Amino acid sequence: MHKQIDDAMNNAKEGIEKAKQQLQQMKDFTDALAADGLIDKKKGYTIEWKNGNLYINGTQQPKNISDKYRKYESTGKIKTEPDGAEHF
Repeated sequence: MHKQIDDAMNNAKEGIEKAKQQLQQMKDFTDALAADGLIDKKKGYTIEWKNGNLYINGTQQPKNISDKYRKYESTGKIKTEPDGAEHF
C-alpha cells in the first residue's frame, strides 16, 4: 500500500513540475512577444501555431518572426481576454 502511495505522489510531483515548466515557457513566450511589440499584454490576444506558422490575433506572421519564436511552437494556442473583461 505504501509503495502505491509513494508512486502516486511521485507521479503527481512529476506532473506538477511539468506544468510549471509549461507555464514558464508560455510566460517567456508572451513576454518576448510583448517586448517586440507584437502583443499588448493589457489587451486580449490570440497566439496560435498552424502548420509551422505563427498567427497573432488571426494574422499570419512573416517567416522571420515565426522562425524567431520557433522554440515556443509547442505551446499551442494561447488566448487571453483584455484586462477587466467580464465572463458570462
